[in-house]
Amino acid sequence: MPHHSQVVIVTAQATYPAAAQVDLRDAFVPHEWLVLNTSAAATCWVSFDGVNDHIPMTPGKPNEGISRLSKCQRLWVRRETAGIDVATVEVMASTV
Repeated sequence: MPHHSQVVIVTAQATYPAAAQVDLRDAFVPHEWLVLNTSAAATCWVSFDGVNDHIPMTPGKPNEGISRLSKCQRLWVRRETAGIDVATVEVMASTV
């Protein structure tokens, strides 16, 4: 069962970068994504297409971590608002 784990560091950007921070196109097609916002205060958004906001993650709230069944092979992360502190997001993807 293939598995991928990665930490994404999100700096001051409040927009999605041009290239996905997590790209599994050359590795495998995931079945499930687990994403956890481990930053102290920065709300981050997850996108599976690099354009649209799909999932907000707010530290200290029930949505600070998410599990999503999706066969998307790329994932983008951005901060809700630009800031000077660094946001850290842990990403795991696996397949059956």
